[in-house]
Amino acid sequence: MNDDRTIFDLREDPMLREELLDTLESMLRSRSSDFRDTVSYVLDNKLDLFKDFDGPVYEGEDSMLDLILPAITRLYGKYFITPPTMLKLEKLELYQLSFDIDHFIDYLINILPKVKNSLATLESLDRTAETLSLVVDNYIANRFKYAYECGDILQEIREVKLKKLTK
Repeated sequence: MNDDRTIFDLREDPMLREELLDTLESMLRSRSSDFRDTVSYVLDNKLDLFKDFDGPVYEGEDSMLDLILPAITRLYGKYFITPPTMLKLEKLELYQLSFDIDHFIDYLINILPKVKNSLATLESLDRTAETLSLVVDNYIANRFKYAYECGDILQEIREVKLKKLTK
């Protein structure tokens, strides 16, 4: 975000919101109503969970708040645009079915305080952006492992689908 605007301004400014959604979608190099719905869901229902992340983690860098939606965009892309190539057929289906933005946000809220200053000595990097990128990659690696090592894949797919229906 630029100027004095924050991510919270997206709630009241539909034009700014659409502009940002278009920008994030262009990062994926794909048009997806599911992606737009996911980001809109976060903006409408989960944004207040991030109020404690306002401001830069490292002096002179972007606010953590400004990087939340790009992190969600990265997450979505790693699930649906460029999923791990080692996952095929049912394992890929299970992996993609495991996409749960609420689960990711809970993970993000929990992990960010723990990794907040982990890149302090790497002063030449954009450490805040790199931290969020690593958090997303770690989450993806966890979800990959879940799908790749699943024993009864068809049973797990059924359970995940049932869980999504009852959510």
